[in-house]
Amino acid sequence: MTRDGVQIRRAEDGDLQATAQAHLRFLPVGLFPSMGERFLRRWHRTFLHPPHGIALVAVDRQARGEQVVGFLLGTTDQAAQTDALLRNRRTLLALGVAGLVALLRRPRLAARFLRTRGRPWLRKLRQRRRATAGTPGARPARPVAVLAAVAVESGARGRGLGAALVRHFVAEARASGAEVAELVTVVPGEGGAGAGFYERLGWSATGDRRTRDGTTVRTYVYPLDRPAPSRVRGYLIESEGV
Repeated sequence: MTRDGVQIRRAEDGDLQATAQAHLRFLPVGLFPSMGERFLRRWHRTFLHPPHGIALVAVDRQARGEQVVGFLLGTTDQAAQTDALLRNRRTLLALGVAGLVALLRRPRLAARFLRTRGRPWLRKLRQRRRATAGTPGARPARPVAVLAAVAVESGARGRGLGAALVRHFVAEARASGAEVAELVTVVPGEGGAGAGFYERLGWSATGDRRTRDGTTVRTYVYPLDRPAPSRVRGYLIESEGV
């Protein structure tokens, strides 16, 4: 799908350096960005493959080398995506090694991780692995799609790309059978999206909370029983990608 030389398509392995770098520049708040570009590339790679991963890029085809000017990461079923990751030992090991290397290189971050997240994450991981092993194929009654990250390069803003990426995600999540989509973002003023961006796209805020790092974040939901628009400022929305 193209407009003004920009195409939205599924991300590929060769796009991950650009998406990770954009993540660091435009979404720097939180634990994962603090762990650096190498870890982010590994994490972004977990979204590349259907049926539950969604990784999109907006590519300027008029630029030399088809420059990535925006990206989105999400899942059509967060529980199923997590279960698939836990079953894929190779991917889980690669992500774990990248995370360990990042923490070893950043002693202060490692100390903060152990203090705020180490035990809770290990406990949840053990619980999830036991549940996954005990009930293979089980899924929650209400699949929840999650929009994990979205960003657009400064020079490409004002062209509807951010809205197109989000609405494409909504269309894919709806087509997958999810009943609701969720996202968590840093509140405006602390590094989050501009005030009203998600509201204008039909998302509803459900509340704010403080993270373990002291950042205020806001949760949004989007019921997927709403009809989807066929166009977003000239960018076609197609469930099969490009």
